[in-house]
Formats: sequence, structure tokens, C-alpha cells
Amino acid sequence: MKDSALFSKLLIKLENNKKFKWIAYAVLILAALLIFISSIKASWGKSTIQTTPTDPQGGQTDIQTYTERLEARLESILSGMQGVGKVRVMIMLDGTEETVVASEEQSSENENGTSKYTKPSIISSSMGDEAIVLKELLPKVGGVLVVAEGAGDISVSLDIMSAVSTVLGINQNNVQVFEMNEKSVED
Repeated sequence: MKDSALFSKLLIKLENNKKFKWIAYAVLILAALLIFISSIKASWGKSTIQTTPTDPQGGQTDIQTYTERLEARLESILSGMQGVGKVRVMIMLDGTEETVVASEEQSSENENGTSKYTKPSIISSSMGDEAIVLKELLPKVGGVLVVAEGAGDISVSLDIMSAVSTVLGINQNNVQVFEMNEKSVED
């Protein structure tokens, strides 16, 4: 009974006092906003990033094109260096292309405890449901083979090795440089 009397007094004050009425509305709106923000924050905290390899057959031509362009650019740069001459480059990639997909972590409780699992975040479009792709990662360069006319000179060979490792961001141990034979120079 005390609670209902207190509640009825508050209702009477609300109806009679406009200032009190606006304060009560402001408090309710603020409470609703806090609940909304905390629910969004909770879902952000559960979001994770997961990497999944791309279908090797679907992405093969893209990776091959990427490698060929990288080799051509490297050949162009190296052939312009002092004493290098004609150059051929072969790049080996480590791994495959990866796609970073947004995912959500969900948990369910049962008699055995709590189990957690992740599922990709999906967006619906006119073309159907698709996973949200955050970014696509190209494979890293694992090794480089360089065959150059001027590689018989040790200083030229070291310059080539240094340039390749700097441009590609790999260790010099992953770069092999060899002198080009005379048959390849004529071609």
C-alpha cells in the first residue's frame, strides 16, 4: 500500500508540476540511451576478426597476375642499376591469399557449461547473403631468384640482393642471385 501511495503522489506531482515532468522525461530518455549504448558496446566487444583462406582455384589468376607484375617491376628496377645488365626474376610466394571476414562471437549455456563459437557477420543484398569482408591479404614473398648479366661481380650481386630484400621487405637469406649465361643474354 505504501508503494502505491508513493506512486500516486508522484503521478499527481507530474501532472501539476511541468518542471518535474520534464525532469522525469529526461531521466527516462537518458536511461533508455544508456541501455542502448551498453548493448551496442557489448556487441562490439564480442566482434572478432577471423582469417579464412580464399578458394585456391578462384583466386589463382589474381595471385599469378600479382606475381607477374611484381617480377616485371623488379626486373625493370634492377636492370636500371649500375653494372646489372639484363635481368630475369622469379618470385615464390608463401601461402595463399587470405580474406579477413568480420565475425561475431556467440555463446550458449547448457548443463555442461558455456560454449562459445564464432560465425561470420552477414549482410543481405539484392545478390543474396554475403559475409562482410574487412580486407584481403595477398600472400607474402617467401623467396626470390635473380639471374643477371652483371651478377659475376660480387659487388653487383650484393647490390641486387640488398635492393630486392629492401623492396620486398624480406630477409637477404631469401634472395639468391646468379650470373646469366651467354645463351640467355643473346635471347
